[in-house]
Amino acid sequence: QPHLRTPGDVIIPALIPVHPAGHVPFTCGDVIPPTSLQLVEAFLFALDVINRDSALLPGVTLGGVVIDSCNSPEIAALEVTNFLSGGTGYLSDDKDKVAGFISGESDQVTAAIASVLASTQTPQISYTTSSATLNDDLLYPYLFRSLPSEKTHGAVLAEIVKALKWTYVSVVVSDDVYGLTNQKAFRRIAGNDDVCISSTQYVRQNSTDADLDYVISVLRSKQGAKGVVLLLQTEGIQRVFEAATRAGVSAQFQWLGFGMKDIIEQNNFDSVAKGSMSLETETRQINTFKDYLKTLNPANYTRNPSFRIFWEQYFHCDLSPQNGTFGQNCAGNEVLDGDSGFEQDPLVLPVFNAVYSFAHALEAVLSGGCLGPVSAC
Repeated sequence: QPHLRTPGDVIIPALIPVHPAGHVPFTCGDVIPPTSLQLVEAFLFALDVINRDSALLPGVTLGGVVIDSCNSPEIAALEVTNFLSGGTGYLSDDKDKVAGFISGESDQVTAAIASVLASTQTPQISYTTSSATLNDDLLYPYLFRSLPSEKTHGAVLAEIVKALKWTYVSVVVSDDVYGLTNQKAFRRIAGNDDVCISSTQYVRQNSTDADLDYVISVLRSKQGAKGVVLLLQTEGIQRVFEAATRAGVSAQFQWLGFGMKDIIEQNNFDSVAKGSMSLETETRQINTFKDYLKTLNPANYTRNPSFRIFWEQYFHCDLSPQNGTFGQNCAGNEVLDGDSGFEQDPLVLPVFNAVYSFAHALEAVLSGGCLGPVSAC
């Protein structure tokens, strides 16, 4: 069943995990996280902004269908199939108006959707996927992203090493597609500029604490290699820092990698990571969206059917005292802003970019002289 639908000449279905995955396949959890609420509202708000813009797609209204994927590959694939076949809960006309699908969350969900859409040659834009495992154009020919691919990480880190004038570094690599792909790019670019790699250490999925302790001991033995490049993802970075903490390493290295900031802050790795450099995917606040959220409350907003449930869960209050679960009524003056601890999620911008990508693609097609109904174009 679709979570909600807004009509339009062209339809963009968006698979968003309104609820988390349940404990067994084809089920959903009960809680509506703040991130999920923001992603749904960001999608709807982007459609609103585009439809009000007389310079973009004049005479064409973009509509949307929000489908709750529950972050489940099984549910996502089933719902896309139901949508494209005009199954229960979906309007059969909508499938003929589709510009493409927007999806997010796990790589498994993205891959499941892409496999279904490949058979119908329907484009898909993911607002979360950056994994190099989805780079295969033969397997995923219609998959695009609004985030940069992780396959660029090795090349970017090599350019930074060159800019820092580091000539002797150590490298720690995850023994998977991400690490090995980026290792090749790093070696190619760094090697062309006489950057010497003192040691390359590998972190595997089944590496033990003793294995990680050995990695740190090797790094410490390379006296001249203060710079350490981490071609690792979240879990690998955390395990390396844990091993460095066990070894009593304090500001001995300058670590360089992607996505280290939150790991350092959440795990108190400040002493180990002092002086390090973490690259993060660019994001920014959309102030108009922030202002939009402040105006929403259950008394004036009914478009999103999960909004009232989210409101009660977030503010821990009851909108209907006779059916209440929190034991206190909502005051009526609650606001989704910084004062209530509500911060704009970093994924809001990629969702915006995904919707606008479809809008500009449609604009390019229509301005190119496409004849006939919009659906045919």
